[in-house]
Amino acid sequence: MSDSYIDPLKTESLEKLSEALISRVLPKNFDIKNSHFQKTPERWLKAINGYAITNADAFEEAYKILKGFGFVGPSNMILVRDIYTSCLCPHHLFPVSLKIDFAYIPALPKEGEFNSVGLSKIPRFIRTTARRIVTQEELNNDIVLAFKKAMNPQGCICTIVGKHTCMIARGVESRESDVITSAIGGQAFEDSATRAEFFSLLK
Repeated sequence: MSDSYIDPLKTESLEKLSEALISRVLPKNFDIKNSHFQKTPERWLKAINGYAITNADAFEEAYKILKGFGFVGPSNMILVRDIYTSCLCPHHLFPVSLKIDFAYIPALPKEGEFNSVGLSKIPRFIRTTARRIVTQEELNNDIVLAFKKAMNPQGCICTIVGKHTCMIARGVESRESDVITSAIGGQAFEDSATRAEFFSLLK
């Protein structure tokens, strides 16, 4: 758990948050005795703390997941698509809904080393890497770099489609817009034919 974690159950934390919400956020005539609002500060703080993990802690946990179970398999492309998760945008602390597609080409087999991970490990690894306060662009690169460090594949590729609450609910209020990012690691996906195979599998 991050050292910056705020215990939502501490009375002092709740009192400070309630005071800030009442004095800085809510309209003056808002009924703070409204039954719907009574535990809102506590619920909000718990929700935010669900993302209160440092980059180092996220990467360490992701590494453990990938190294926890593996096997020696053929060096063919492995794609896991439609992985749904979320992160918090650091600019407004608004949630970003993410759909992530990830593929890798395992390293050539070596004696005494596994080159592939169990399929269930990939969504777990990605969700662990994502559930923090991070931009979509940084997350995309982090997923690729973390997988490369743990598995040393011939190549890996990750695409993310993000729905940003900060774009939907404020400012431009662009409800139809998606943000799409991609990142590549390793030499295998520098080949245009390999990239084309990946994107064709997503259709």
